[in-house]
Amino acid sequence: MSRPAGGPAAPGHADADSFPEVFGVRPNPSRSGPRSRRSLPAPSPPPVAAVPARPHSGPIARRGRVSRMKETPPVPTTTDRPGLAFGLNGISDWSPAQPFLNLFKTAREWIGHSAGTWGALSFEQMERGGLLDADGYLTRMPQGIVAVESFVLTEMPADADYTAGRYRLTYDGAGRIDILGGTNVTRSDGKIRFDYTPTGSGLVAVRITATDPAGTGDHLRNIALVKEDHAAAHDAGAIFNPRWLEVIEDAHALRFMDWMQTNNSDLAHWEDRPTASSFTYSRGAPVEVMVALANQTGSDPWFNIPHDADDAYIRAFATYVRDTLDPDLRAHFEFSNEVWNFMFEQARDSAADARVRFGRDLGDGWMQEYGARASEMAAILDAVYAGQGDRLVKTIATHTGWPGLEASMLEAPAYVAQGHAAPHTRFDAYAVTGYFGGPLGSAKLDAVRGWIAESAAAATAAARAQGLSGAARDAYLAEHRFDVATDLAIRELRDGSVTGDPSGSLAELFETFAYHARVAERYGLDLVMYEGGTHVVALGDAVNDATLTDFFVHLNYSAGMGTLYEELLEGWVAAGGTLFNSFVEVAGPSKWGSWGSLRHLDDETARHDAVRAFLDAHPRDTEDGAPDTPPVVVDPTPPAAETPEPAAPAPAPEPEPQPEPEQSPELTGNHVVGREGYDHIDLAFVGRNGTPRSAAGDRIEALGGDDFIRDGAGPDTISGGADSDFFSFWSDGGAIDVITDFEPGEDLLDLSAQGIHAEAQVVFSRTGGDDLLVAFGGDRLILQDMWDVAAAAPRIGFGDIRLAPEPEDAGGEIGSGPVFYVLSEGTSGDDSLAGSPTNDWMSGGAGNDRFVGSAGADHFDGGAGYDLVQYKGAADLVIHMQDAAGGTGIARGDTFAGIERVLGGAGNDALHLAPGVRGDGRAGADVIVDAGGAEQMRGDAGADLFVFLGRDGATDRIIDFEQGVDRIDLSGWHTSWAALRVTGDARGHAFVSVDGDTLRIDRAWDPAAGAARLDADDFVF
Repeated sequence: MSRPAGGPAAPGHADADSFPEVFGVRPNPSRSGPRSRRSLPAPSPPPVAAVPARPHSGPIARRGRVSRMKETPPVPTTTDRPGLAFGLNGISDWSPAQPFLNLFKTAREWIGHSAGTWGALSFEQMERGGLLDADGYLTRMPQGIVAVESFVLTEMPADADYTAGRYRLTYDGAGRIDILGGTNVTRSDGKIRFDYTPTGSGLVAVRITATDPAGTGDHLRNIALVKEDHAAAHDAGAIFNPRWLEVIEDAHALRFMDWMQTNNSDLAHWEDRPTASSFTYSRGAPVEVMVALANQTGSDPWFNIPHDADDAYIRAFATYVRDTLDPDLRAHFEFSNEVWNFMFEQARDSAADARVRFGRDLGDGWMQEYGARASEMAAILDAVYAGQGDRLVKTIATHTGWPGLEASMLEAPAYVAQGHAAPHTRFDAYAVTGYFGGPLGSAKLDAVRGWIAESAAAATAAARAQGLSGAARDAYLAEHRFDVATDLAIRELRDGSVTGDPSGSLAELFETFAYHARVAERYGLDLVMYEGGTHVVALGDAVNDATLTDFFVHLNYSAGMGTLYEELLEGWVAAGGTLFNSFVEVAGPSKWGSWGSLRHLDDETARHDAVRAFLDAHPRDTEDGAPDTPPVVVDPTPPAAETPEPAAPAPAPEPEPQPEPEQSPELTGNHVVGREGYDHIDLAFVGRNGTPRSAAGDRIEALGGDDFIRDGAGPDTISGGADSDFFSFWSDGGAIDVITDFEPGEDLLDLSAQGIHAEAQVVFSRTGGDDLLVAFGGDRLILQDMWDVAAAAPRIGFGDIRLAPEPEDAGGEIGSGPVFYVLSEGTSGDDSLAGSPTNDWMSGGAGNDRFVGSAGADHFDGGAGYDLVQYKGAADLVIHMQDAAGGTGIARGDTFAGIERVLGGAGNDALHLAPGVRGDGRAGADVIVDAGGAEQMRGDAGADLFVFLGRDGATDRIIDFEQGVDRIDLSGWHTSWAALRVTGDARGHAFVSVDGDTLRIDRAWDPAAGAARLDADDFVF
C-alpha cells in the first residue's frame, strides 16, 4: 500500500508520527543496521517512457494512500470461487485487535531513559551494544540509564469494554518491574496484578529499573501480561484471544503482510527471523504462530516473503509450513508487497537489482525484476512442495490502477531472454486491490467541504424548526450534522453522480475489475484481491482538518457504507473475482484512515455486517479444511443423489391397449434398446420387466412403433423413435431427463404420476440454444429442439401433456389451484438470484448459489454445490423447509430442494430445518428447529432457542451458543440434565450426548478447567 511522500503511516507501521505521545515525547522508531544483500544506492523512480502509460485518473493511481505500516480428491482452493479473506492489522501496542492472550506480545520495542533525557537509548542501540538476549530481553542495565520500558494498551477506545479488568503480569529472573497506568497494583513472587480501564488516551508502561542485580545471569525474562479472565487458558498453552477469533475464524484466508512487517523489511536470513519466544511480535510475527493460527481457525494462511530474503530463508520457511500446516489447508505465498510502489524500499531495491541482473537500465526494470525474483521464489516453493502442489497457491500482484504495467512482471522479457520461463507460468493467482473513494480526500475536497457546510446548515435549520435549544439542540446537531453530506457522499462513491466525475467510484472500480479479469483469463490465473475496501481518508494538508476527519470517520462506518460494501462485493464476484481481501479486520479510526472493518472487538458496523453476509453467501470449507459439499465437475445433466425409494403409487393410466411386443427389450448395461413395433419400457420399478432402476441414468432407445416409456431414477436420455410414444415420469430427486426426438401432436408427456394437475404447475423455458426445459413438481425435463427461437415460445402445448385430475379438496391450501411462476435460472458457476413480487421458480444449477426470498410462493432449487436461501428485509418469519403451508409472511408457500443453508430475517424468526441443513437466525430472538439429520444452527444476536424434536442418531451443532442468553430445548430427547454426558475438546467445543445422539456446542468448553460452560439452566427438558 502507498502513502504520500512524508506522510505518516497508519497504525501498525514504524513511522514516528504514528506513535502516540508518551510523556510528551515521541520515540524514534527508525531501524538501523545493514541492508543485507543490497549494496546499490536506492534509485529514483525510473522513467516511464518504456512502460505502459500511467493513467492520470483511476481508482488507485490517484489514491495517494497513507501506508499501512485444492489432488486426490482435490483439496478445495480459496482462489477458484468467491471467498472472504482478512488482511490482519499490524501487531502493535495501540491496536485494538488484541489478537493474543499474552498482551506483552504486542508490546513496543524497549526504550531507555537517562536521568535527564526521555528516550536517551533506542532499541537498536541496545541491540548493537549487546544488552539484549536472543529473545530481546534486557540482560543488564545500560550505563547512565535509569529506566528501560515498553508500552501496552495504548489509547484503547473508551467503549472497548473487553479491555477493562484485572491483569496479571508474570516474569522469570531477578530485578525490578513497575507498572505505570494501572491501578490497585499488587505484588507477589514473580507476579504483578493491576486494574485497567480504557479511556481513549493513556497507556500502560512496563518499566524496568533493575535486572540481574547480582550479575549471575538471572535477568528479567519471559514476561507475560494476561487478563485474569484468560490466565487459565494462557497457562494451559492457548495463544489467541477468543474475542478476536470470533471476528476472523470463518474467513477463507488470512493475509499476514502487516504481521510479517513486510514493507521496508531488512530480514534476509532464517537465523534472524522472529521466534515464538521473542519478547514481542510487534517486530514481526513468528511463522510458528501464524501457522498455529491457520490450524486453529481452519483459514488458509497468506504469507508475504520479505524482499531481502535469501533462498535459504525461503526454503526453510516453506519447509516449516509444509510440515506443520494442516494438510487440508493451502498455503498462499506472495513475494513481498506492492513491489510496484516506490514509497517502499522493496520497489527501490527492485530497481537497483534490475540493473545488476539485466546489466542496463530498463524503463520497467523494477517490475521485470519483481517478476524474476518472484519466479525464483515460486521455483523454490515448487521444489519444497514437490508432489504436494495442491497444498500451495503462488500469487503475484500488480498495481491495479496502472493498466498494462502487469505485463512487465508477468512477461519479464529481459528475464526470459536469459533463458528463463516467463513468470506467469510459475503462478496460480493474480492479485489486485479493491479500494474506492480516494478522491474524496484529495481531488474532490472542495465538493466534500461544501457538502459538510450544507449538511450542518440543514441540521441547524431542522433543530430550529423543532424549537430545540441548549443541550437538546447540541445533541441533535451532534447526531445529524452529517446527514446530508453522508447521503451525497454515498451517491458520489457509487457512481460519481453528484459531481459528474466517476473517479474513485464503484462504477469506475468495476471497470477496472473487468480489465484485470481479462488479464487473469489471458494468463490462466485466478483473479484474487490482496487488499480492498474504503479508501476515504484526507490527504496532504487536509489530514489535519478535524471536521473533515470527523466526517470521514462517520461516513466510513455509516449504514450507507455498508450498502456500498454489499455492492462492492457483488461487483467483485460479477467481474469474475474469487478471494476478496478486506483490509483490515480490527483497527481504530483516526485522521490516517478508517481501515478496520470493526473499530474494536465490542464494535458493530454496517460494513462488517456486509462482509459477514458475503461470508454467509460464500461459505468457506469446513473448519477442518474439507468442504461442506465438495466441489465437483458435473455434467450439464447431473445424476441425482440416491434417495430412499418411496412406496410405489398406483401406476398412471396407460395408453389404449396395444399388442405385447414379440420380444422384451434388450438390456445392455444402462442402455435399454427396444424393437421395431410396440415396446413397454418401464424403469420406474425394479423387476417390472427385468430392467434395473439406475440412479446413474439410463439411455433408452425405443425405436419404431407406438411405445410406452417410463423413466428411471437418474438423468435418463430417451429416444422414442418413430410413431406415437407415451412418456411417463415419476419423481426422481430432481434428475434432468432428456427426450431427444419428441414430436408435438404425435407424442404425449404424462405428468399425472406426480400429481401435476394444473397447467400453471408446469413451467416452460429455453435452455441451451433451441432446447426446451419443462419444470414440474421439483423435477425437470429437456425436450431437444422444442424451443422456437424466432417466436420465443415452446413448440409444444398442453395438448401434448397429460395432467392428473384436479384434487377435490384444493380449498385454497398451499400447493393447490393455479400457481404461476417467474422462472430464474443460474449458470454452472456461483449465482445470486433474487425473487420477484410474485411466485418464483429459481434454479441455481451447479456452483455455490445464493437465493433471496421474496413475496409469493417460491421454489428454490440449489442444484449442485453449497447453496443458501436468505430472507432480507423481512422480520418475524416462520420458515418451514419441509412444510410449505407452515411458513408465514414472505416464506409462506416456499419450497426447497438442494439447499444447504437458510438465513432468517431481521426479527424474531422460527426456522424449521430440513435434514443436514444449516440455519442462521440472524437478528432477533429466533427459534431454530432441527430435522432428522446432522443440522447446524447459529442464532446470532438475541435470545435464541434451539429445539431438538427427537433423536436421530446424528451429531448436530450449535455454532454460537450464549450461556445465560440462549437456551437448548431437549424435551424431544426425553432425557434430563443428570442423564447427559458432557465432554469437550482442546478447541473449546462441548459435546452433549445421550444414548447415541450427540450435540456439539461451539466454545462451550473450558479446556484449561476441563469443564463445560453450561449448566442445567441452559436447557429445557
